[in-house]
Amino acid sequence: MAGEPRLETTVHVAGGSFGGDGPDSLRNPALYIGGDEDFATANMERDYTNTDVPVWFNVLDDTDHIYATRNGRHLITAWLRWHLADEEFRRTEDFLSPDCTFCGLGEVRHKNW
Repeated sequence: MAGEPRLETTVHVAGGSFGGDGPDSLRNPALYIGGDEDFATANMERDYTNTDVPVWFNVLDDTDHIYATRNGRHLITAWLRWHLADEEFRRTEDFLSPDCTFCGLGEVRHKNW
């Protein structure tokens, strides 16, 4: 699915690929969201490491597998508004500046920007 050429971005919540090859088909910026109490976060971390496209990685505090979507909904919404609604200010304000809106939500990493 991630290799679908019409996709502008992908959002990966509470999981990663089991074999570690999930990022192989990514062509556009990707958002990874998991929780510090989520059993699938290790797979997501491996996928982040193997991702070559621009990527934002967030492990939310006090969040398990079920609550990752709920606790990350504001982050997901901002990400989609940036990439699908062309709200470019979100790039720095919400994500890529040192004091960004979402930089304090648990463990945050990003690369390839």
